[in-house]
Amino acid sequence: MNSERYLWPRAARNLLLAGLAAAVVIIGLTWSEIHSTRERTLNEAGEELAQIGLSLSAQLERDLQAVALVMTEARELALRQGGPRPDLHRQLYAPLRNLSSGLPILNNLLIINNQGLVVASNLNHDQPLVDVSDRPYFKYHRASPQGELTLGESVISRTTGY
Repeated sequence: MNSERYLWPRAARNLLLAGLAAAVVIIGLTWSEIHSTRERTLNEAGEELAQIGLSLSAQLERDLQAVALVMTEARELALRQGGPRPDLHRQLYAPLRNLSSGLPILNNLLIINNQGLVVASNLNHDQPLVDVSDRPYFKYHRASPQGELTLGESVISRTTGY
């Protein structure tokens, strides 16, 4: 009887140790699977973000090229009408509207004279003379008359109010 009491705790102890070892193995395998799944998910997300970045970059490049073409055409329209003058808004409203309608990212297309007055717009048939001579984009284009596209900070438009 004495030996049975001694064996029973040893068997229980061995069973307990085996259960504990199994739990440690299961926890280790689970941790390993979680870690590898996390790494795989992060790698996939990084690859997906890289693809999205490339797509956005290509779209932005196409959009900027389209805006540059519209700017060139608007300038040529104004020059064919005798240059930017105060009564130009009536002749250029429809052509500017047509130019901008094919390019949803272009909200407000303006013809501005050398003094910084908006003389035509795609949004307003009777465009009032609005002074934009203090705006950074006007200063840039005055200093760089070859018509290169520039990007600047967003500002509240004096012609639309937004």
